[in-house]
Amino acid sequence: MMGFLLLAITVIVYALQGGVDNYYNLAAFTLIAAASLLVIKFITSKNELELGSNLCFLIALSLYLATIPYWNWESMLGNLFLLLALRRVYAIRTGRELLKKLFEAGFWLTLAAICSSASVAFAVLIPAAILLYTQGNFRNWVVPLLGATTVVILGLTLTSTVWETWGLFPSVVVQVPSVPAIPQRSLLLAVIGLLCLLSVPIYMAFAGRITQLQRRRYWLTLIVLLVAVLQYLFLAGSSLLCLALPLGIVLSVMLQNIKLPLAGDLVLAILIGLAIYGVVGTAV
Repeated sequence: MMGFLLLAITVIVYALQGGVDNYYNLAAFTLIAAASLLVIKFITSKNELELGSNLCFLIALSLYLATIPYWNWESMLGNLFLLLALRRVYAIRTGRELLKKLFEAGFWLTLAAICSSASVAFAVLIPAAILLYTQGNFRNWVVPLLGATTVVILGLTLTSTVWETWGLFPSVVVQVPSVPAIPQRSLLLAVIGLLCLLSVPIYMAFAGRITQLQRRRYWLTLIVLLVAVLQYLFLAGSSLLCLALPLGIVLSVMLQNIKLPLAGDLVLAILIGLAIYGVVGTAV
């Protein structure tokens, strides 16, 4: 509850400082951000990835706070649809209603790609989950394609009848990684990069100590993090929001395994402080 209150307060402060052109859009983006954070909380708790703490949720919240000045329809809706796809990808581990979950994963991922072309990079997660959790039957590979095809057919039908055009997917543009011109954002990215380098080895050591069945979901998260980092670095139109779920999981696992007093509180204070500083600095 406090996390959503902090999100609302930060958005209001950003709006009062004159950083907003359309207040209705900002209100809609805030609701989408809250829904996305709820999906993140659901994924981590349902799949036992948060190890009994709220660290993952709060780390994800810091990234949503950091991106407030850059919220737009493409990134917000694309990230929400991506999280809904990841929810179904993680759910494949149970083996129940497998075809339904694969269909929905393909469906939501295609919607995410329509909103934000950079989301297409996450398509590799469905084959990864199939290889990790299923026996690789032919129909398991076909069903996600059926989900994607359903979106394409519905989308083309809608665009051709309503807007009289056949355009559906935005083009994917590869970019060269560069340092952001905004100092506050550069500092936040530097801290995130450093935390990734520190946390991944500890995370991998933890994954090696648990049972094989539990280990698979943690390896899947590591794949999600790798794809998210590569997407953010090399695909134009990507957002820091794609890092919210995997980075939150990896950092929370590290912070709960290093056994240092107040380490989690310190990292959270730094991330949320830098995020709010970046928002205020951008608005000014």
